[in-house]
Amino acid sequence: MAPALRVRTLLTSISVFCLCVWPLAGMADEIDALSNPSFLPLQGQLFSTTTYTYSTLNQDWQPQGETIDEHHLGTSNHYDERLEYGLTDRLAVGVDGGYASASGQYVYFDGPKLDANSSGLSNFALNAYYQAITYAHSPFSVYIEGTYAPGVVANAPRSEGLNLFVNRNFELATDHGVMGLTLQGEAGTAYDDDYASTNPQSGLTTHISGRWTYLFAGRSQFRFSPRWAFNSGVQFRQLLANSVAPPQASSIYSNSSESAVEPYVNVAYNIVPNRATVAIEYEHDFIGDERHLGGLDSGAWVNQSQNLYSIRLFLLF
Repeated sequence: MAPALRVRTLLTSISVFCLCVWPLAGMADEIDALSNPSFLPLQGQLFSTTTYTYSTLNQDWQPQGETIDEHHLGTSNHYDERLEYGLTDRLAVGVDGGYASASGQYVYFDGPKLDANSSGLSNFALNAYYQAITYAHSPFSVYIEGTYAPGVVANAPRSEGLNLFVNRNFELATDHGVMGLTLQGEAGTAYDDDYASTNPQSGLTTHISGRWTYLFAGRSQFRFSPRWAFNSGVQFRQLLANSVAPPQASSIYSNSSESAVEPYVNVAYNIVPNRATVAIEYEHDFIGDERHLGGLDSGAWVNQSQNLYSIRLFLLF
């Protein structure tokens, strides 16, 4: 299926789903729960999201036509900051970036272990959000996000992206008061340009070609009290094929298309309602095989999975 057709199919499915659940509850106004996936700052508001994430990655290397002969365990610490400012009630701009430190151990079944460590700034990005449709004019809200990462950080590509979000809010009347529900669908694409990556241990440079990524996601938030909310969702990400040229010409290979399914759960608590919220999140990524075709080391990274543990602090000024 062509990429454009995939996007249209997803958006149609989201719209049909929202129309089906329309009779279940009344529409809510624009909400100001900071941990809500559809939250955007209004004119003059500054919205900050600070995130710490600890992750573990497990994968096995299987040479082409042979059995698995290597296991890799990687751990990383990520510190990320995102700032968004409302230029108007429908237009916001933002910037995000961070710092990461990573360590990994490669266990070879027929040789000694190898440890690898790296750290540095993450690629920062500029973004802009535009509310194309608001609840004042429709049962849904729709906004578009454009992103641009200049790639000035070492070992990171320049990148451009475009994402479309469709949101629906409800209010549910119960014996204990009014509770809230938000549903969100997202479809997006991004392109990483060609770039060069330098190995921090050897100092050798590898040239990596451009690569498209497609993303589809469904998210929800259930606000079961004025202070507490439960978030959940799943994201599907597909990276298309690209080529990698290490320093040795004979080692040039191509990466096959790779996909990942990324479900998560999140519990949020409003420390100061509409001003400060903290959230704890767990995500488990099911990652498909990453096949290397050509070169001296043809094979695949298999049995790949990743766990991410995050804590987020949302502040509105």
